[in-house]
Amino acid sequence: MLLQLADRSSEMRGNQLPNTYFSLSRSEKTDLIEQAASELDRPSVQLEKDIWVVIALDILFSAEFGKDLIFKGGTSLSKVYKVIRRFSEDIDVTVDINRLLPKETELTEIPRSRNQAKKWKQKIEEIELPKLIENEVASQFKANLPEEIEITCEVEKGAVYVDYTALAIAPERRTSEIGPYIETRVKIEFGGASSGRPNHETEISSDVSEMGNVGGVNLPSANVRVMDIQRTFWEKATLAHVACVKGKKDWRRYARHWHDLVQIYGSEYWDACLGDLKTAKLVAVVKKYFYRVSGIDFEDAVTGNIRIVPDGENLERLQADYQQMDDDRLFNEDPEPFDELITKCDEIANALNGRNLS
Repeated sequence: MLLQLADRSSEMRGNQLPNTYFSLSRSEKTDLIEQAASELDRPSVQLEKDIWVVIALDILFSAEFGKDLIFKGGTSLSKVYKVIRRFSEDIDVTVDINRLLPKETELTEIPRSRNQAKKWKQKIEEIELPKLIENEVASQFKANLPEEIEITCEVEKGAVYVDYTALAIAPERRTSEIGPYIETRVKIEFGGASSGRPNHETEISSDVSEMGNVGGVNLPSANVRVMDIQRTFWEKATLAHVACVKGKKDWRRYARHWHDLVQIYGSEYWDACLGDLKTAKLVAVVKKYFYRVSGIDFEDAVTGNIRIVPDGENLERLQADYQQMDDDRLFNEDPEPFDELITKCDEIANALNGRNLS
């Protein structure tokens, strides 16, 4: 974990420590990734990027401010819960709102009014998150990564980017692997209008470690605090609801949410998501105050009137993006045909809307 990150500084000074991923030569790293790609039947560029995702998570959660971070989103579904069958390359992190606004929030995440919510959100986005990113997050990455790794902060968007130079993967394994979805950079996106609760601590490892024999190499891992899957489910379900009701012109990178919902539906976690009305209502109230959308009643949606399946041109655009995901080999195995995906989304909506809420 952080020891491994520190090894890189030693490596740069010529004081290499054996048996860590970072002590390997470039060609040895390439061989390791190539072997894993062959054994796991995964694109090598994905496996390499996954290592950098784990490195970034380790840097974040090993920092002093790490105790106030909550890992969420699709990558948590892949790395922690193992429920999605697609490659998820970005990191979504919530900074506990009670850490950013301790006096204003008084240990709650629900404002008393929309006016108060507006003030909280403005202070978070314009003052507190930029301050955290510029003064603490960026310096944490720069202190734990080699100088040639570029760290870019887009403070106004609440994002940090870690740009790395891809290994010299053999051309026959790189063919058709890099599409619009895959970039040689890790995006860490920060939000602050939530407590991120419920959550819990867990350890994650790189996908390469799933290989039968890694030659004794100590691969990157990270201890993280992750959002419980019920809240991630309801955040994605309400996002899908907005897209279905309001429509979208640009559906790029959106089909992943429908895939994720269907994978949760078929997992051991479905009953917990279906029955957790408390978390559903919490997500609805937070979105009502901080992510208000004209014409959308989030509380009504989570209590019997949610839409998961779009229609008309929106359905066609969703299908096109789903096909793009498949073309770019983002699925770790053959995905459901689109018609089957939509059938399952209908089943999800029917189950959510048909619950006994008493």
